[in-house]
Amino acid sequence: MPAISDPGEDLVKLCRDRGIEVRVVPGPSSVVSALRLGETYGLQSAVYVQNEQKIGPVTARYGMRMSNFTTFGQAEQRYYDPMTHELIEKKMFASGRKIKSHWGWEPRLSLSVPAGTPNVMIKASYARTY
Repeated sequence: MPAISDPGEDLVKLCRDRGIEVRVVPGPSSVVSALRLGETYGLQSAVYVQNEQKIGPVTARYGMRMSNFTTFGQAEQRYYDPMTHELIEKKMFASGRKIKSHWGWEPRLSLSVPAGTPNVMIKASYARTY
């Protein structure tokens, strides 16, 4: 359940007070999450290419990841009007049928430089996830 420091705590309490079911999915490194997300009928795949270059004392690593997430039925997909946000259609998907695929490029960059002391490095990184 959300912890005290979680800003979603108030929303969860409000939903429960109104009788709305709340499903909690723990963080991405949680074993419980892996078991829970099995119910969503999704497949995630990716391809990653990376290169490393030394520029003087600086080591640069950069790469690109192509990420895909595909959802499968059995499910009911709801379609909404983008302007009015009103429900315009409901569509049922049979078990195992592809609903939608999401593709995206994810650039990565990291830099590291020795800090002047053996075994100590200063590092910085950037990653954009889809």
